[in-house]
Amino acid sequence: GDIAQGSFVAKKYPKSEEDGKLIDEALKKNFVFAGLTSSKRAELIGAFEPVVVKKGTKIIEEGQAGDYFYIVGSGSVDFQISGKDVGTAGMGCSFGELALLYQAPRAATCVAKTQCGLFRLDQNTFRRILAKQ
Repeated sequence: GDIAQGSFVAKKYPKSEEDGKLIDEALKKNFVFAGLTSSKRAELIGAFEPVVVKKGTKIIEEGQAGDYFYIVGSGSVDFQISGKDVGTAGMGCSFGELALLYQAPRAATCVAKTQCGLFRLDQNTFRRILAKQ
């Protein structure tokens, strides 16, 4: 079992079937993941890291560099631009996908409205999985 040089093994976080389905559905609804093979999608789903954030936590700050894409597993998240509320995301919604595509400042601040269970994927993992043949 020698590992070929330059091969990348994505971290895998165990998930319930329910969580896997929730992430899969969110990916299907997001243009960034359109056209992924089912094996790549399965690998991406495994690579999402579950995190819990307390109510009031700033998950993303407007103007900061982004590195994670998030899917809401439970709870709800408020979006604010220049301090104004512009929307709320609940279970199964996703945000921050542009951070996976290019280095751009975040367009909005995202604050946990309640305690939230989130699944997050970082840019490096996303790119490495996509680049694999």
